[in-house]
Amino acid sequence: VIWDIENKKIVEPVLFGHTDTVWSISFSPDGKKLVSGSADNTIIIWDINSHEMIGTPIITSERVYRVTFSSNGDFIVSAGGYVVSIWDVQSHTIIGQPLRGHSHVINAVAISPDDRWIVSGGFDNELFVWDVSSQKLQAKFYRQHGFAIESIAFSPDGTTFATGTLNDN
Repeated sequence: VIWDIENKKIVEPVLFGHTDTVWSISFSPDGKKLVSGSADNTIIIWDINSHEMIGTPIITSERVYRVTFSSNGDFIVSAGGYVVSIWDVQSHTIIGQPLRGHSHVINAVAISPDDRWIVSGGFDNELFVWDVSSQKLQAKFYRQHGFAIESIAFSPDGTTFATGTLNDN
């Protein structure tokens, strides 16, 4: 659902295409596209003006818990199951291979503002820093949190990132 802030209304028509829970959405940097990731193992890229899918849904092997656009809008990063994947926006195909290493479900992912780094985290309480161009693991932070990592955000200059956790207290 897209909302108009000033008019306090839903912008019609509502986007329909997933068959299960939509876990994550992200606007492209130019605001012309929206990407959604779902428990139905699909990623859909939407045209904001026409409210139509762009191409066909991207089928993944896992539920998609997080999706986000790169700052240049050329690729999307998704997190689901135990893998992080990089997807070409134009062709809807995976770039390289899925990034593997987590031992539990990944439900948080962020891309640095310069599109150089991806940070992923999840229920294994670990953070992985991936180099986008080589798709290699660059750093791993072990159990810095006592709980599952739920969110990750980069600083505007890309030199630091912050994480949020699930707190069961």
